[in-house]
Parts: sequence; structure tokens; C-alpha cells
Amino acid sequence: MWEAVSVFLQACGVLLLLWMLASWLILGKDRGGAIVFLCKEGQTGRLEGFLRSCIWLREIGAMSMPIIVGNGGLKGQELKLARLLTNRDGVIFCPAEQIESYLRAEAEEIGGAGTATGNGSGSDISEP
Repeated sequence: MWEAVSVFLQACGVLLLLWMLASWLILGKDRGGAIVFLCKEGQTGRLEGFLRSCIWLREIGAMSMPIIVGNGGLKGQELKLARLLTNRDGVIFCPAEQIESYLRAEAEEIGGAGTATGNGSGSDISEP
């Protein structure tokens, strides 16, 4: 009985180590970058789940980059909801036109091109 419990706990430990290694290799730490979500009209329903996921990743230490939520034309109740959801540490809510300036500032802070590469037109970003 105790051998089975011991084997189970050892397997859980190995899986936890593999999970941590994979998150370190995939996401990295302190490599710069930012998580950007351009919230267009009718997309505030997806914003809450997105922010919960990103904040969870920050809490477990798998992500340290800033979260930028751009206002892509929200008005009225959707704008109020987006402001309420983004009222957290490490989350920036700004007009869509200011996203590039935040990315450039982040790139200068880490001392490299970071996420500010490209021509700024957004043509190198694919939309789902």
C-alpha cells in the first residue's frame, strides 16, 4: 500500500519537474516581450478568460512580461467592463494607437529589439 503511494508521489514530482522545465524552455524568463490583446467591439467576453490565464501564469512565476490590452473601439458598457477587468497590477489598458509606444519602451528597457521589431504597421502580426 505505502509503496503505491510512494510511487504515485514520485511520479507526481517528476511530472511537476517536467512541467516547470517545459514552461522555462517555452516561455523563458526575463527575455522581454509583452502579451498584447487588442479588444475590439464585442470581444470583452474573451478578455476575462485571457486575463485570468495570464495572471495565473504570472502568479506561478512562468511569465513576468507586462500585459497590454488595447482599446480597439470599445464604447459604453464594454469600455467600462474592460477598464474594470484591467484594473490590476501589471496590466496596461490603453488606446490601440499607444500599443506600439509601450512595446518600444519595453524594448529599450531590456536593451534590445524585443517586441518592437517590424515596421510598426502590424502587417507582421496575424489575427486569429
